[in-house]
Amino acid sequence: VDDATVLTQGNLVHYYPPMVSVPCQINGQSYEIIKPRNVDDLYDWYISAQQNKPDADPSWAVLWPTAVSLSIYVLEHPDVIFGKRVVELGSGLGLVGLVASTAAKSVLLTDREPMALHCAMSTAACNKQFFGNVQAAILEWGNVPPTMQGTADIVVASDVLYDKNTIRAFSEACQ
Repeated sequence: VDDATVLTQGNLVHYYPPMVSVPCQINGQSYEIIKPRNVDDLYDWYISAQQNKPDADPSWAVLWPTAVSLSIYVLEHPDVIFGKRVVELGSGLGLVGLVASTAAKSVLLTDREPMALHCAMSTAACNKQFFGNVQAAILEWGNVPPTMQGTADIVVASDVLYDKNTIRAFSEACQ
């Protein structure tokens, strides 16, 4: 985050958490990742900016190592997703799905946090190789609408199973 460019400040902080653009290298390719400055600032924003979300989970604002590892795998094995419809569950910043979009027919990024999807789609817009076949949708795993069921050839996810109470809902969302 040392090389980050501040994107959100002043009155905008009421509507959006403090955001930064972070340069990132993955497998020799350069990307610009749009994200909150850090988890603490995001949580403070949830509390202070009248978001009033008692179950707010700022963990989506972290670019987790397993997301980077899965992204590297996708870059090195594009045949796994080539021409397929990919859904990323709990996408957070959306790195895995965005990288998958370079070979997939379509990618749907899903998360329960609208701001996570805003960051992911902003990242897509900043990195032209991602934009075009990427969409985003708010999704609670325990409440998958019938129109979304069976729409994926491949489901990807990383760092999403850290609460045993969500395993069943995650499993059902994968179907």
